[in-house]
Amino acid sequence: MELKAHAALFVSKLMQNFADTDDAGLQVVNQGLASLDDTLDMFFPNVSTAMKSVTLLHLSTHTSGLPRNVNEGYNLSGMLEYLRTAIPSTTPGTIYSYSNFGVGVLGTVLEQVTGKAYNQIVQDAIANKIGMNDTTTTMSNAQFNRRAVGYYDDGRETDLWMNHGTMAAIGALVSTADDMTKFISANLGNMTLDTQLTDALTYAAQPHWSGPVAGGGQSTRSMGLGWGHDVRNGLNYISHGGSEGTLRHTSMLTICPEKNAGVIVFINHIGGPVDSIPSGIAYDLITNLLTSF
Repeated sequence: MELKAHAALFVSKLMQNFADTDDAGLQVVNQGLASLDDTLDMFFPNVSTAMKSVTLLHLSTHTSGLPRNVNEGYNLSGMLEYLRTAIPSTTPGTIYSYSNFGVGVLGTVLEQVTGKAYNQIVQDAIANKIGMNDTTTTMSNAQFNRRAVGYYDDGRETDLWMNHGTMAAIGALVSTADDMTKFISANLGNMTLDTQLTDALTYAAQPHWSGPVAGGGQSTRSMGLGWGHDVRNGLNYISHGGSEGTLRHTSMLTICPEKNAGVIVFINHIGGPVDSIPSGIAYDLITNLLTSF
């Protein structure tokens, strides 16, 4: 059976880029509804004193000092209660430490300032403009039947994560290879888009923070808004990947703007050493692609 690019729906945390890179969020900024320098207490007045210095930029660059996951954060009351007493593990803006919870908080801020649900924000600000017709948090029956079934290490089908609550921004979106190719093309400037979205994509991909990694010894990390920055063989790459999400998949998106090239890798598997495979495949593919030019 021939595999069509639109035939199977995949999902994973690379879809955080729709909140994390602030492609939608920057358009909110452009509309004057928020600023990357705004602090959490401007949106959640009852946050702890320690959290009042956390900004939207910190959330977008994973330098907020918030933990990777907060179990009670999947509903608004639980999120607000956690923030009421939370203490960042590091001084905000000084250390890179990946935080799914922080992205969920960022998504909730976007919902509050726009008055829209997260899925509608993504549709209005990004998906509809790029023509990403299979990118959504709410699958139709037809889309659900086209999904790529996920599997655990032992061969069992993965359970579905259908209710993200306030954490929709961390992996509720599903998409296809065809749609993500369009997203790559848009980020490379190969589409005619409105100025607002073009500027947002460009700004999000730029470096916005560089510094040490939590527990990483001498390791350092350079971050765009959600995008990780890497230099390999003298070329600059932006990337984002991860696992979990609605359909429990693993994936990696890597773009080399200098060479006008990008790669998306999806694997319908979660858990174990496979979680690190998409990253290696993506970089191998794009490296081989670039050397063939």
